[in-house]
Amino acid sequence: MKKFFFIAIAFTMLFATSVSAQSSYNFWKHKSPFRLGYTFQTLEYEDGLELEQKMGFNFSKNWGIYLHKEPIADRIKFAIDLGISANYVKYEESDEWKEAFKKKYEDKIDDEDIPEFGIHQIDLGIAIGPSITVRPFGDWRLNAYFHVTPSASVFINDDEVSTSFVPFMDYGIEASWRWIGVGVEMRQGKGKYKDMTSDIIPDDVTNKIPDDLLESDEKIKLKTKAVRVYLSIRF
Repeated sequence: MKKFFFIAIAFTMLFATSVSAQSSYNFWKHKSPFRLGYTFQTLEYEDGLELEQKMGFNFSKNWGIYLHKEPIADRIKFAIDLGISANYVKYEESDEWKEAFKKKYEDKIDDEDIPEFGIHQIDLGIAIGPSITVRPFGDWRLNAYFHVTPSASVFINDDEVSTSFVPFMDYGIEASWRWIGVGVEMRQGKGKYKDMTSDIIPDDVTNKIPDDLLESDEKIKLKTKAVRVYLSIRF
């Protein structure tokens, strides 16, 4: 994560020093960022068990609507943001998850019977919320925001699919120079999903488990927590 920031900041500074045309840039006009980044995410069960991502990516596009025409003290503007957001994560199993899996089925399966884990989570949503933009000096910009992002959340494991509605809460800060910047965003949300653990057990293993433990219609609450780092380009 630190390496990502160092590279992003170096790239931003290089870009800033390479552009000399000052007169053609309208600072307050560039209020609609396109953001692309990497996601660090965990999935938390009600009992505290957590799954961590193997990889994750995020994308968002926002359009800012200023609440006043002239900047306060020629430096600050408040806005309402509207946008779209997409997030993809692939999870991997941990030792703690394997133990919880065995416990769920009352230790009736062995370690070698535990299926390989490959759950993918895709979240697609529409974001809305307030933001503040500060122009500290020159063409540098600081932007802070809070977005409510109602999302369709989908879990996929092989041919099994589970969906949920999740109202994510996103809040972040971005530093940019002219068209390009870097930022970090925190997000969290809760949703009810179908418990897919029994669906991923191989057929030759299910005969070891009582039928009443293989019911898969149960809905479970899962909490998504994420830190998203990104590069942004403003239009």
